[in-house]
Amino acid sequence: MTAKAHTGRLDGGATRAARAALVDRLTALPQITTARITSDVAPLRIEGTLHDRRPYFFRAHWGEASLSIAAVAKNQVDSSALTKRIPCPFGLTIETDDDTLDVISTLLEQHHL
Repeated sequence: MTAKAHTGRLDGGATRAARAALVDRLTALPQITTARITSDVAPLRIEGTLHDRRPYFFRAHWGEASLSIAAVAKNQVDSSALTKRIPCPFGLTIETDDDTLDVISTLLEQHHL
């Protein structure tokens, strides 16, 4: 039996539906224009664009969440990006979308958005 490489993305109908639901809820926030989940499992990673066109990068892993925001046309994981961090529940995933939205909303507030 050959081991399948771990890609950080889960697959299956329920996972795709959970991913789509979380993206819909994120883009319903007034601060977020686009959202793309780049990793479904630890670490949960989401990137996209804010309403003012700045790129952002969200990461949750081992009880800590971070949200990095860069200047327009800069890379959101660039060292010049402004990053805020807060504690978060362990095991934050796309299926825990209420917790994920609460954590992202708190980080957006810390960024004064």
